[in-house]
Amino acid sequence: MLRALPDEGSQSGSALVISIFFLLLLATLALTGLRASTTNVQIVGNMQARQEVSATAQMLIEQTVSSDEFARNPQGVLQAARVESDFNGDGAVDSIATFAEAPRCLRARSVSFLDLDPSNPIDAPCFASAALSNPGLVPSGGGPAGSLCADTEWQLSARSTDARTGAAITLNQG
Repeated sequence: MLRALPDEGSQSGSALVISIFFLLLLATLALTGLRASTTNVQIVGNMQARQEVSATAQMLIEQTVSSDEFARNPQGVLQAARVESDFNGDGAVDSIATFAEAPRCLRARSVSFLDLDPSNPIDAPCFASAALSNPGLVPSGGGPAGSLCADTEWQLSARSTDARTGAAITLNQG
């Protein structure tokens, strides 16, 4: 029995269509992967900008609280306090932090002499105030005035903005 061979002209078009289909499928997968990686790079960049502005705001608060000027004139630091950061070392300012509002004292309490250690050199200036008739802090119990040392709690609010991305954060610390 003789078999007829298939017509070669009828199969050449189907191979081309199948090849184009798989080529389009691979191109779609490649574009999807590229788009996903671009999105991930943008997410990482945004997170980095957020961390940088947060670090700049924290730096402003830490520098202010640990300065002698804050202890003497807390309201005066509002105008002078400013931190500029260059995170990538290119010489341009990347992030700027200033206070969003004036620092507020939430509470202040005079430290009792019973809470101080006479052998601790850090507590020594607090004992020197005992010779004063009125150290300036009124005790809450109405008894005799305590030392010049006080426990205070402050509310500080720093606003920081990234110059390149515009990312901004307001950091509240109390």
